[in-house]
Amino acid sequence: MFLTELANKFPFLQVLYSLILLLGLYQIGHLIFKVKILQNIFGQISEIKYQKILISVNFILLIFYPLILFSNKLNIIPYLSVGIFSFGIINILRNYKRILSIKRVDFLKKHFDENIFLIILFLLFLLSLSPNTHGDSLGYHFVVAKKLLLTGTYAADITHFHSLLSGSGEILIAIGLFFGSEQFGSLVQFSGLIGIYGIFKKLNSVSKNNNNFYFYILILTSPVILFLSSTAKPQLFHICSTAVVFSLYFFENKKILSLNEKNLQIIISFFILIV
Repeated sequence: MFLTELANKFPFLQVLYSLILLLGLYQIGHLIFKVKILQNIFGQISEIKYQKILISVNFILLIFYPLILFSNKLNIIPYLSVGIFSFGIINILRNYKRILSIKRVDFLKKHFDENIFLIILFLLFLLSLSPNTHGDSLGYHFVVAKKLLLTGTYAADITHFHSLLSGSGEILIAIGLFFGSEQFGSLVQFSGLIGIYGIFKKLNSVSKNNNNFYFYILILTSPVILFLSSTAKPQLFHICSTAVVFSLYFFENKKILSLNEKNLQIIISFFILIV
């Protein structure tokens, strides 16, 4: 593919492709949240914009993981990759003025601990864009993803036992590899932290003590977060998704959901935990 060849010649394009794919996930999440009832459910715990990527990834994996797992006739990965990339281009075309404009962040209006939190989050973002050197990622996550990309099926080689431990997360890595971008898997893992930030921010706004980010900084600077955000290992994103489900039931808020909204919340939680 022409874009992949360009990425091999100019490595900085790998990062660009990863960002376009991430914008594609955001655009898909934006369309999903057109459903008003979903806004009511997730609006309890966070501003919707922070949950769009997280929900879109879970939605994509919920639909396409079974199709890829049980289909041996059609390689879906190239179509899925191009589709997400196309949504990314649409996102850029619709919001290019906002993307190109440099929005000044007024740190003076924020608490010092929230500023530190945002700086750390940005540094983890840069770390997620670095080349993968993690043993597990190179040992079997990328191996399985490459096989998915080439054949559309999961590895079933009993001589490579680690490949049998793969799951839905390798689909995301394969999507990035279609464009020659190894960073996309790591970037998706990092994106889970964006959903968590949305919850932290909401908690901070409803709390009587609106200076709570020191506690969240302790979480964000945990060595395991540093480790997982620098690798394509599909674990951090699912940890964050589980935390979002936890928040749906234990977040204290004054909003009362209808019976239909409560039932749908249970179904959504169930599907996220399945993924």
